[in-house]
Amino acid sequence: MGGGRGDAPRSVLVVGACGGIGRATALALAREGYRLVLLDSRAAPLEHLAAILSADGSAAVAHVASLTDSQRLQDVAATVRDTDPRLYAIVNAAGIFHYASIEETGADDWRKVIEADLTGVFLVIRAFLDLLRESEYARIVNVVSTASKTAFSHQTAYTAAKWGALGLSHALNAELRASRIYTTAICPGAVNTALWEAAPQFDRTAMLRPEAVAETIAFVLRQPGDVVIDEIVITPSRGTL
Repeated sequence: MGGGRGDAPRSVLVVGACGGIGRATALALAREGYRLVLLDSRAAPLEHLAAILSADGSAAVAHVASLTDSQRLQDVAATVRDTDPRLYAIVNAAGIFHYASIEETGADDWRKVIEADLTGVFLVIRAFLDLLRESEYARIVNVVSTASKTAFSHQTAYTAAKWGALGLSHALNAELRASRIYTTAICPGAVNTALWEAAPQFDRTAMLRPEAVAETIAFVLRQPGDVVIDEIVITPSRGTL
């Protein structure tokens, strides 16, 4: 079950649409016929992506917002509701990375990572939850990380945020499953995106392609309403880097 080409397309909110995984996801879902609501804090690349998708015949609208701005997220949700009151899925693909020892991780570094990788996920879901409730069934896909299951040195803030995001995902299933809103945590190993510019010592050619994660997300969204996928772990063929 895809986006509904030939029928009324189902709408998906892609958060962090300009990042490596987010962009790959938007392109993959556009090919499957979904109507896309693109959200990112970076205006120019967001508008460029929306233009590419629109030129290809895909339905895509772009909204600029910071994931830490609760009021702005609420405003975007209200705007989306005016044009399409039913949202099939939210894909939370935004995130930042901080690679440093605990001594070198300042309070501001910690706060920025927790806000982007955990609090932002919560704020997006809270802002758009009513739109999910309007669908027969709906999905939330949170792109987490294998760092949510394995602790890595020099990644204290990132690891803490991702463990929290995994816990949030399972808690959402416990709370919303009866309402037919299903949450899936995608836990990829290292993915070759610009995020790793913060740690250039790692071999990015050995990492997963963003497109592989995007296809996994598309697979989750294709599932019928009687299927819930709680969690998927995907790793590079060479294992943990």
